[in-house]
This record gives sequence, structure tokens and C-alpha cells, in this order.
Amino acid sequence: MFDFMFSIEDEMSGTLAEMVEKANDLSAPQEEAGYILQKSIKDNFIAGGRPDPWVPRKKDVEWPLLIKTGALMDSIEAEVTSPTEIDVFSDSEYAAAQDMGTEILPARPFMIIQEEDADKIEEIFSRHFGF
Repeated sequence: MFDFMFSIEDEMSGTLAEMVEKANDLSAPQEEAGYILQKSIKDNFIAGGRPDPWVPRKKDVEWPLLIKTGALMDSIEAEVTSPTEIDVFSDSEYAAAQDMGTEILPARPFMIIQEEDADKIEEIFSRHFGF
């Protein structure tokens, strides 16, 4: 499994970290945040890389980069693993090679969360706690 661990404590402001510590039930905002993260990574596929475009192919073909069948993009899942962590992962056997590259494949990093997604997640938790 190839995964990216999103830690709320590492990525969010001090205010959000304080809210997380005080929370009893975070399941609803965590699930919503997981959806935002999962969608963001899938949007990286659709955009052909974000914030920077991926290395183009050497040959011209009819399908977008990393989306010939859609299996890799469709393999992206998000799972709440603790009160402060959401694991975003792919169980595809070739996910890591495509994301990080190999000796013969250029890296096309798709497991990247955009800044605006961190802002959206902070808004989700702020809304949940009434701030």
C-alpha cells in the first residue's frame, strides 16, 4: 500500500489544534475532511499534476497521463485513523512507482494536498465547533 498521512496537528493552525483537543466526537468533520483530501488527489490526476504539471510523455497517446483505465485514480481512498490523522492511500501495486518515479519512469507526484484544501479542512472544523 502506498499512502500519505495527513496530520491535522502538523498542517493546521494552533486554533484548530486546540479545537481538536477539546473535541469529543470528530467523526463527522473527519469524514468530510477525508472526502476533501481524496477529491483533491483525484483532481491532481484530472489536472495532469498540481501545482506543477507532470512530466509529459515522450509519445503522443489519446488518454491523459496516469488515467488510461482510471484504476490508479479510482484506487485513492481516505480513512480516519485517529482523532488527528486521516490516511489517504492507494492499494495499487504501481502507485508508489508512478508517484515517486523509478529509474525509467519520471516522477508524477499525485499524492499532494493543495494549500486550499488545508484551508477547506480548517473551515470544516471551525464550522463543526461553531467558530
